[in-house]
Amino acid sequence: MADHQVRSVKAMHEAVHAQGVSDGQLRQAVLVLAGLGHLLPVQDETVVAAAAPRAALLNQQLMKKSRSQADIGFLASPLTGSGVHVSRFEQLFLLAIAEGAEDPSQWAAMAWAVLSQQGQRIIKDGVTLESAEQNLAELNAQAVVFKDSKLPILKALGV
Repeated sequence: MADHQVRSVKAMHEAVHAQGVSDGQLRQAVLVLAGLGHLLPVQDETVVAAAAPRAALLNQQLMKKSRSQADIGFLASPLTGSGVHVSRFEQLFLLAIAEGAEDPSQWAAMAWAVLSQQGQRIIKDGVTLESAEQNLAELNAQAVVFKDSKLPILKALGV
């Protein structure tokens, strides 16, 4: 499931049945993973296709707001029909990607341009990072983590 692709419970059953996983064990795993938010129900393909353009427009507007405020922490997933937590910095990274930036360092630079223009600084471990270099280094680190861990999930969710 590490590839973040849609799978039916039947397909999961077929994949693990040969390894001796019982129906009850699979049901329990599905319930636990769903309860933790690691497994999500998805909508029918026709619903997703109809919702995707509207979700994209909504997400674009919400991400634009992240340039000036941090109070919107969710974007819409047409695949699940629900909101997905996406922090302000992650939204700024997504905006940078939408504007053609390909590298995490470019995403971080764009995010820092927004923050520094507003006189804002990052707080890390309870300490305000004062210098531009410290803030940019932290944003670079967050952008790399975002690229490797969260971006693939957001893409799979259609965000």
